[in-house]
Amino acid sequence: ESHRSEWKRWLAYEEEADSAAATSPGTTPGGFMGLDELKEPEDEEDDIEVPVGVASLRPYQKNALDAVDTTSPANCCVVLPCGAGKTRVGAAISSGFLQGGSGRCVVVLCLRREGVRQWGRELANNWGINALEVSDVAAGSLGEALRKARVILVTYH
Repeated sequence: ESHRSEWKRWLAYEEEADSAAATSPGTTPGGFMGLDELKEPEDEEDDIEVPVGVASLRPYQKNALDAVDTTSPANCCVVLPCGAGKTRVGAAISSGFLQGGSGRCVVVLCLRREGVRQWGRELANNWGINALEVSDVAAGSLGEALRKARVILVTYH
């Protein structure tokens, strides 16, 4: 039974990989069993649901989120390796911040445009948050769009 649930979790996250930095086969971030240790159960059904919100976080991501919640949020830094889900943890932190009251806004500065797109997909698909990608807004309507946005995604490239 544990191999089956582990297999489902692994498949669900592998399908969600958005970039080349995604977890490569054989690695085990977050305590997942390696692919060489798992065999697909023959009676497996194809009923894997896409994770949503906090339920989509891996155990180590939940631990990071809990650590942020228990420390001073204004003075924290979450460090995770490539492919470990920094965007998902950041989206969880952003979602929690936005739920803390009306009139709040989050600005996410990404190194590249792909990071902006990745954040936009993560927020929309797993957290139900529509973010404003500044590069997609016409110059004349930027001011109004910024005033209405709850999450602003921007890059300097």
